Amino acid sequence: MSQCGIKFRAYPNNDQKLTLSQWMGCSRFIYNAKCDEFNYHTKFRNHSLQLTGELIPIDQAYSQFKTEDTLWLKLCPSQILRNSAYRWNEAYWNYRNGITKGLPKHKKKSGKQSIWLTSELFKLESSQNDKGETCYKLFIGTKRNSIGCLEFHTTREFKQPNSITISKKNYKYYVSFNYEDGNKHFSYEELVQQFNEFSDNELEQISEGLDRGVVIPLQSSSNIAFDFSLQQKKSFHKIDHQIKKLQKKLARQKIDSKRYFKTKLKIALLHEKAANIRRDFSHKSSRTLVDSDKQIFVLEDLKIANMTKAVESKLDESSKDIKKYLRNGKAAKSGLNKAILGSCWGMLGEFLGYKGIRANKLIVKVNARNTSQECAKCSHTQAENRITQDKFVCMNCGNEENADLNAAKVIRSRGIKKVRELAKEIKSRKSQVVKSELVSVGTRKRAHRGKVNQVQAKESEFVAQNP
Repeated sequence: MSQCGIKFRAYPNNDQKLTLSQWMGCSRFIYNAKCDEFNYHTKFRNHSLQLTGELIPIDQAYSQFKTEDTLWLKLCPSQILRNSAYRWNEAYWNYRNGITKGLPKHKKKSGKQSIWLTSELFKLESSQNDKGETCYKLFIGTKRNSIGCLEFHTTREFKQPNSITISKKNYKYYVSFNYEDGNKHFSYEELVQQFNEFSDNELEQISEGLDRGVVIPLQSSSNIAFDFSLQQKKSFHKIDHQIKKLQKKLARQKIDSKRYFKTKLKIALLHEKAANIRRDFSHKSSRTLVDSDKQIFVLEDLKIANMTKAVESKLDESSKDIKKYLRNGKAAKSGLNKAILGSCWGMLGEFLGYKGIRANKLIVKVNARNTSQECAKCSHTQAENRITQDKFVCMNCGNEENADLNAAKVIRSRGIKKVRELAKEIKSRKSQVVKSELVSVGTRKRAHRGKVNQVQAKESEFVAQNP
């Protein structure tokens, strides 16, 4: 079973908006207070010889922040404050375990705001209307502190969640949560072993190579190009023009004035509109691929964050009196970065990944080196093969084809080899685990039904945790 995430638009009334905003402020205050408390203990310990080596208290306590100066915290349900402290604790241990980068940071008052509600803070009721459709009613709060029924618009049916998140962005409210879909899904290793039994010809028929580019966001090896529609491209052009116009207006306005914030909101809504168009394109393209008869999808392993880094400025050492910088092509690189991020490379890979898992389809990533210069027929690699952006002519065999289509076929062939390599790795990994189990035959491990001390289990646990 896998987790399904869902997000609906909510429509609270004015009183509910005020209360939810207050709760979000209280939740943000507790999270930021936990950050300040950790920083205080860290600096105090580092500057005190008596506390050298002492452990900093990492807990979910929040009652110390309820003082005479913060009486307004009592207006918020204590469960919301507790959940906020739990979020900080979870973020800290995610950093310590290497899941995320960096310690928990302060949450800003501007931007997206949210509160996490556990089961005691909401009640979700379902009923059937006259048309046979399922209607839902969401009650928020406790007996002592309730905001009543929160109206939200549902687009599909779902199962009862254990917790929900209410968020606010650009004065719009949303309800989001996860739930178990109840379907059985194969693991990644099981899918690799299953497809490894196929022959190379069979794998080639059920595999789809996908080349991501700037001009064409996604090109498949089946000669299907996924690109924005003409209307969407016109919308992008119009949005860019409006944003530039509003940014010039914003630069002339007084900072933190009412008109300043109104202009900022208009710019944010335009950015949100462009993001919604890109997200809609990514969802529809990935859904079309997953619903096709292909079983394996092969993508390039692209480091998008590294590819879109800004160019570093270089100081001209020849000029001694005045600081001068050499030309580094910053304007051209910034345009390329914008085109890469606007082509939805990361979003397409992410959406295709989780939708493929739910459909028991395999997603493989291969090395992207020289995929645009290698011939799909004779595997000859040469920079001169790529004549123009859309034309590919092999200097060895004379194969002439669309450059993106040829790259997609090369990616597909590399994906087939990758499946064979992954199957061998899984097989060798399992043999190592079996050997560690055979060593324990006739020892205390078998006599105590696998219960041994930490030193005896060290080797087998290392193999299991580090595949």
